[in-house]
Amino acid sequence: MGGIKGQRTDIQVNAVASGISKDEIQEISVVIELKGNWHPELNKAMETQLVNRYLNDNTCRHGLYLVGWFYSDDWKDENRKRTLPKINLNEARDKFDK
Repeated sequence: MGGIKGQRTDIQVNAVASGISKDEIQEISVVIELKGNWHPELNKAMETQLVNRYLNDNTCRHGLYLVGWFYSDDWKDENRKRTLPKINLNEARDKFDK
């Protein structure tokens, strides 16, 4: 929320759902925070950015942390290669599930 880079959600999905009674309609929302596996705050942004910032200061109380897991020998950006986690995809799934 807001216009400063890093201060607004990557994606916020708002949908309408039927409520408990047939005449009741409620809005449901989810904030999705995206990170590439090379991002320097990959290991802490789920807590610091998604939970503590976006879900704390928002009427939306549900979030997803979506990590794009990439690697290519053809990458020219050596910094990106150096910042890749030293774990494989399955280990990353276990880590972020916890």
